[in-house]
Amino acid sequence: MDLEFGGDVWHWRGPAPFHVVTVPEEESSQLHELSRSVTYGWGMIPVRARIGGARWTTSLFREDGRCVVPRS
Repeated sequence: MDLEFGGDVWHWRGPAPFHVVTVPEEESSQLHELSRSVTYGWGMIPVRARIGGARWTTSLFREDGRCVVPRS
């Protein structure tokens, strides 16, 4: 599945700091439906992400009912 969206980058301070983009609600719903078949635990969804020219492999997770894309 290819999914393109825009969003603001915010800083997750937690014990391991990350920069994060929250997936919009509609796309998060689509991913939630897909997650049952691709998750490797705790609802984490493995993805290849891109912001501008930066590409990386990560996992989406849910925060406040929506998916977020982390980048350390």
